[in-house]
Amino acid sequence: MRTGIYVQKPTTVTIRASSTEDARVQLRRFRVSAGAAGAADARHLREPDAVGTHQLDAGIYLIVSSGPMQIEGANLTTQAVANDKNPWPDPDGAVAGLVVDATMAAIRDFFAVTKGIEVSDAGEPPAGTGKITDDPDGI
Repeated sequence: MRTGIYVQKPTTVTIRASSTEDARVQLRRFRVSAGAAGAADARHLREPDAVGTHQLDAGIYLIVSSGPMQIEGANLTTQAVANDKNPWPDPDGAVAGLVVDATMAAIRDFFAVTKGIEVSDAGEPPAGTGKITDDPDGI
């Protein structure tokens, strides 16, 4: 699932995972790069774990998880879309105003880049899933 969080004013947010496999998903924040006005920042920084209590500034945030996330807080709205080929719904015009110099196209790109990302895509592959070294066929 892709869950968008639109924070209108600085607030405290508590996020819980519905599934244990989502315990370490990241809370990503939309940023506009200094190099191209209105373009989404493409840096892949390690973002904080989403599960927990956070002080969030006004802005646009994203969680990519396997299942639904429980999000509680004031001054925010959320929107969830399955991780499939569905495009992210167009946010209303007020959403772009949450981030200085953001464009609707950059916000759409921010949510589109994560389409198809699975929770297991990040980090190392699970132990024991590497190539079999004693395979007689050499495959």
